[in-house]
Amino acid sequence: MHSLRSQIEHFEGEHGRSLSLRRAYNKLLGGAGESKSGAGESKSAGESKTEFTCVRSLTMQHPVHSLCVLADGSQLFSGSGRTIQKWDVATNTVQTLHGQHGGLVFSVCVSADESQLFSVSSDNTIKMWDVATGACMQTLHGHTFDVYSVCVSADGSRLFSGSLDETIKVWDVETGACVRTLRGHRYAVYSVCVSADGSRLFSGSQDNTIKVWDVATGACVHTLEGHASVVNSVCVSADGSRLFSGSGDKTIKVWDVATGACVHTLKGHTKWVQSVCVSADGSRLFSGSGDKTIKVWDVATGACVQTLEGHPTWVYSVCVSADGSRLFSGSQDKTIKFWSPLPKQWETLKSEISSFMESGVDSSVSNIPFGLKQAFRQVTLNHFREGLLNLKAEADAIGFVLSEYRKFYKYCNLRTNPGAGASARKKRKKE
Repeated sequence: MHSLRSQIEHFEGEHGRSLSLRRAYNKLLGGAGESKSGAGESKSAGESKTEFTCVRSLTMQHPVHSLCVLADGSQLFSGSGRTIQKWDVATNTVQTLHGQHGGLVFSVCVSADESQLFSVSSDNTIKMWDVATGACMQTLHGHTFDVYSVCVSADGSRLFSGSLDETIKVWDVETGACVRTLRGHRYAVYSVCVSADGSRLFSGSQDNTIKVWDVATGACVHTLEGHASVVNSVCVSADGSRLFSGSGDKTIKVWDVATGACVHTLKGHTKWVQSVCVSADGSRLFSGSGDKTIKVWDVATGACVQTLEGHPTWVYSVCVSADGSRLFSGSQDKTIKFWSPLPKQWETLKSEISSFMESGVDSSVSNIPFGLKQAFRQVTLNHFREGLLNLKAEADAIGFVLSEYRKFYKYCNLRTNPGAGASARKKRKKE
């Protein structure tokens, strides 16, 4: 295998003549490729902007309806078809858990201690799995129609499930017994989530409402209205102060849990919002939509700070690691995409390139300082390595660097000699 240096130098020899940096800077370092600026996307002066890019895509046999990730982002679980898969991100290996549901798997979640996984299905059941062995430990029966959503309390003692039968069931995880059935929604319950302290349960429904439940008593303490269509997904901030809901009305609403008031309505998606998840620090919200995109939102301002493109069809599920560095999306296209923020070094690199372009020196590739080229290579390679967390994928890292180099040059304008590239190729062919 050729070294990284030799491959890049060879590539530079072919394409590095009389090319402008201006569009490369704007397109690549400004977030070209996987991110797109759109209406409503903004960045205030001086604000540090986290840019996500797609570093890996995994193909499954069926559409991916649900995802959940371990806190450190090292392992991902997906519900696809009738099975659950475990993806080890570091080694890029996929294991299908033993046994399967009798229908489509709609939702998966993992316990806080990461020892147990829970899944629900159109076969009306909930299954409990051992994360270490992949074995199914128990199957819970009680719902009379499809089960769409599942979540578990932080202490791992209670499990909650929402169903097409219009109910939410509360289960004792240790015994597998149903300890309470919550009624109040008029149509299917599409999504459930529980507060970190386990005191409040939130449910989103086909009846266009969100209900807030007191877990201890089973009483509904709030019914939140405002969406004009079904509520497909709900999630709550770690401190329990903010609730987020994604709807068929193409919007996301941000609610004050204490008062039940809607404090923001986030607009930007052009089709149903299928999934929402919030970062552990509560600063960023992520949404997946039928418009094929994932949007990243600033929770404080309600602004969309990035739109991620890459899926050719509906995005069904999004989830993020605890530190916010790893984002995953599952789609109708049968793929899972792994997105990671660009490293902090990108900001330094962008600043250096800006200074170079504004220095008055002819900004063609032949004039780029060697140190700047090296920085570009290293930052790109580091980003890919950070995404993989192993050295086994050195060849993939090289491929990624070369891919980024192609973007680097592709978006440049031919300056002084548009025919230089063709002439060089003819010369090499004769030799």
